[in-house]
Amino acid sequence: MNDEVKFYGFSGSHPCEAVYAAARYKGIDFEAVEVPPALHRIMMRMMFAGTRVPAARINGHKVQGTSMIFLALDNVRTERPLYPADPEERERVVAVFEVFGRIIFGVIRIVMWLAPIGAFGGMAYTVAKFGSASLANL
Repeated sequence: MNDEVKFYGFSGSHPCEAVYAAARYKGIDFEAVEVPPALHRIMMRMMFAGTRVPAARINGHKVQGTSMIFLALDNVRTERPLYPADPEERERVVAVFEVFGRIIFGVIRIVMWLAPIGAFGGMAYTVAKFGSASLANL
């Protein structure tokens, strides 16, 4: 089969890695286009409707988001399905993945934004309590 599958994402992104793994599991050849993490929101907005990665072009169709890409991959190759065959059951599974994905990755996003503030606060406390010489050990 000569399906044209191109994924847009960046290394280290769990949703992107999940999409790559799903394509490999299904035996679908694909091209992975590395999008710079700092610019991905701008690039995705220009190429797709939203700002999230992963995104894909599958046989000319634009798809964005892990669950929607999984559904598109199931349509490209029906062998080794990623979702249940029953439409009602598939809809429930997709809904659960979407809700939990948004919650889990939302929490991770908050932690990643707050981590530098916590690190700076810890360093400020250490310098205030033990003096600037304590930074030499770092």
